[in-house]
Amino acid sequence: MTNALHKDNSHTGSHLKQVFRSELSMKQGQRSKQLEIRLQKGDVSALEELYQQYHPELYLYALKLTNSQDLAKDAIQDTFVAIWKYRSNLAKANSMRFYLLQALRNQCLKILKKRRRFLSIGQGSPEMVIQPEELKLKDTSQETKQKIIQALYSLSNRQREIIYLKYYENLDYQEIATLLSINYQSVVNHVHRAIVRLRDADVLKLLER
Repeated sequence: MTNALHKDNSHTGSHLKQVFRSELSMKQGQRSKQLEIRLQKGDVSALEELYQQYHPELYLYALKLTNSQDLAKDAIQDTFVAIWKYRSNLAKANSMRFYLLQALRNQCLKILKKRRRFLSIGQGSPEMVIQPEELKLKDTSQETKQKIIQALYSLSNRQREIIYLKYYENLDYQEIATLLSINYQSVVNHVHRAIVRLRDADVLKLLER
């Protein structure tokens, strides 16, 4: 009886979270659309609002791609300069959030290519940096965190970026494919292989779902 009640409460909680996220996403989407319209009309205050709305998320992604606070800040600045310069292109964007992530990733790769001279835009993924304190865990012991970090770093750079985009940024397979300039099936294959490896390392059950 207790187990059944626990499962029912867990299911209800999960459903409520999904509803909340859906409503939040809808409100953000509506606000982004309004900002997009104002941007196209040349309203610079809309750019400032867009920056405030998305900066925390964009900064975290840029920091993971560049592993440098200074480079992450430079990439974000270059991204918003480009957004303003080419604001007429916003009419073609289906999602402002995705448009920003895509623009930011391109800027990060340009900076990395210029600094390290080995990474070509659209080819491969830079090393994704993951910190233990970012993980949502059932068991927060240092030993557990270290075990999961080791498992994540056993993945390829591309697999790690795809896992991040899917489970942290909540992008779907097609969005990830478009963002990384690879085909849909490649994304599916990468996710499957990554999950198998994490399961083999016995860490999936430690992650909070």
